[in-house]
Parts: sequence; structure tokens; C-alpha cells
Amino acid sequence: MWLKRANCGGGVLDFHLATEFAAGLSDLPSTFFEPDADCGLSDHSSPGEWRLPSVSEWQTMVEDAVTLGCVPSGAGGPAITNDAGTACWQAFDAGSSFSGVQNSGYWSASPGVFGGWEAYVVYLDFGGAADDESKSVAYRVWPVRGGQ
Repeated sequence: MWLKRANCGGGVLDFHLATEFAAGLSDLPSTFFEPDADCGLSDHSSPGEWRLPSVSEWQTMVEDAVTLGCVPSGAGGPAITNDAGTACWQAFDAGSSFSGVQNSGYWSASPGVFGGWEAYVVYLDFGGAADDESKSVAYRVWPVRGGQ
């Protein structure tokens, strides 16, 4: 299950903060100091149930979009589809459950091929992944829950 608000958590975070943010999501009352800390959840989730998606989960998310041409050279990205998988995602599209999707890089939980200092990042602007991104660099966060 993907978080409906792909831009929840604001801006970009390094890998460690992204992991902490995802793990801390829950359907608990927000505090005065963090009014959007629950990202609008109403799913009865608890801290620890949300996480960063694996690179294979990302690949499943973008493979149909790439086939449909939902990338800058085609429909302009980002490389995801509507809920039915029949058309490219569009902001304010009634055919999509997601909002706030950005045409940029998002963290995955999958480690890079060279060790613990890097992780995979999926780029929705072209639907591809890079396996050598330093965990100290900041990218966007789009948490998932369940599966793996």
C-alpha cells in the first residue's frame, strides 16, 4: 500500500531521515507543533508499519508507466500511471488515488551494490533507478506499508 500523498513529509531528506520519517508515520493525533505529522492518515496505522519501498516495489510501480511513455520524452512524467494502469498519472486526475507526485528522485530501502553507504534511488522523471546514490544526499520520500 502506497501513501496517497506522495509529497507528505515535505521536500527532500537524506536516507537516514527518510527512513525515520517513514517508520514514524501513524494514524495518531497530530501535535500542535507538527500539524501534518500523520500525513492525513485514517487507516489506524501505528509507528513502524510504514517504510521506504524496495527497488522491486518501485519497478512494479513504474514499469507500466514507462511502457505507456509516461516520461518526459512522452507524456511529461512522472513515470507512474493512473489507478487502472491505462494512462499516465496526472495531477488532479479523478482516475488516480495519489497526489503530490514529483518528477524527481525518491529513496528506496534497497542497498546499493557497493555497500552500506549507498542505496537505490528511483527517478520518476525517466522511470529508472540508480544503485550508487550516497545516503547523505537528499531525495524525496514516498512511504509504503505491508508486503515486501
